[in-house]
Amino acid sequence: MPKRITLPCLTVCLVLSSTVAASNFINTQPLSKSHQIEINFSSNSYSNILPVGHLINDSWRQQPQHNANSGFTQNSFSLSYQKDRWQLAVNKRVDYFIESNAATAAVYYLDQNEQTLAPNQTYDLMLELLSLQSSGFSLGYLWGNQQLSTKVTMGLWSVDSMRDSYIAANLATDNSSELNGELNFFDHYTDTNILKRPNNNSWDTGGWGLNLDLDIQWQATEQLQLKLAINDLFSRFMINNLGYSQGKASTNNAYINSEGYQSFLPLFRGLEIAKNHHIRLPVTTHLNAVYQADQLSYLLNVTRQAQHNFVDLGVRFTLGSAQLALLLDSQRFAPTIEFRSDNWDLRLTSDRLDAYQAFQFKLNIGYRWQL
Repeated sequence: MPKRITLPCLTVCLVLSSTVAASNFINTQPLSKSHQIEINFSSNSYSNILPVGHLINDSWRQQPQHNANSGFTQNSFSLSYQKDRWQLAVNKRVDYFIESNAATAAVYYLDQNEQTLAPNQTYDLMLELLSLQSSGFSLGYLWGNQQLSTKVTMGLWSVDSMRDSYIAANLATDNSSELNGELNFFDHYTDTNILKRPNNNSWDTGGWGLNLDLDIQWQATEQLQLKLAINDLFSRFMINNLGYSQGKASTNNAYINSEGYQSFLPLFRGLEIAKNHHIRLPVTTHLNAVYQADQLSYLLNVTRQAQHNFVDLGVRFTLGSAQLALLLDSQRFAPTIEFRSDNWDLRLTSDRLDAYQAFQFKLNIGYRWQL
């Protein structure tokens, strides 16, 4: 049913960009032939818009980066039990991805700080948001030997919330900085949505999902070990009768009717329904190479995640019965420290001493018990 709405609804639309749009660090060590319980927490976030902490808290007190266009955060928690080559885990994951452009970030920054737009300017705005929260369990199986092994993990998920939104606008300011132009959007959602539509049992908020992870480890030579981990190689998350809105807002709504009189179309036209919807998460790929030389191991970690490439170089050395590694992102110069022992797996990456100010932040905490 058509609705009236004023063009400042752009403010409501752009508020979506306050969500961090930010894959888990994958431990590709082969399963040992024993009983083992492991608990693992992983958080991986990156943004070139604002520091990750600012985006999470919707704090736009500093100007966005000049090349602002993308961000993501992927977080997971798992509790797993492993026996011989089988591994069963219960999991929770939270995934957010955002794609935009510098003009959108700049306009939203001005709006949040109650600053007017410059007069006689044009703006091409775009915002894509994908978010998913889900809970489930996974089953993994390991084939191979110490030289070459392959692990396949299948996950079955209950979808707790989902959001898939797109906004595009072509706007211009006049001499008094008033906005004119057109705005189009579509919005799939379980709760929060652009038009603040309440759910009076109008749509469903739960669904299901499947995903597949693949890990391959190859001891190429006595000194060289290679690992390939592909997260969400296949994924499908579905909600039937999901909330859906789409619409168009335009200030160019005046026309001359057939009787020669000036008439006006509604400033906003759209619809609100429920429909089936599914999403696929971006594939995350990790390639790790370890070369053992005397007392040091030289490391190369290459990751492709949410359309971004990350290349880390570093060294690993022995500390008693444990291992410590130091790495550096070759492009963004974000340092990483890793600690591994029989029981612990710890990893921290941050490009700022103050994590709240970091544009790149990773944290992995894992602990295992051998039974």
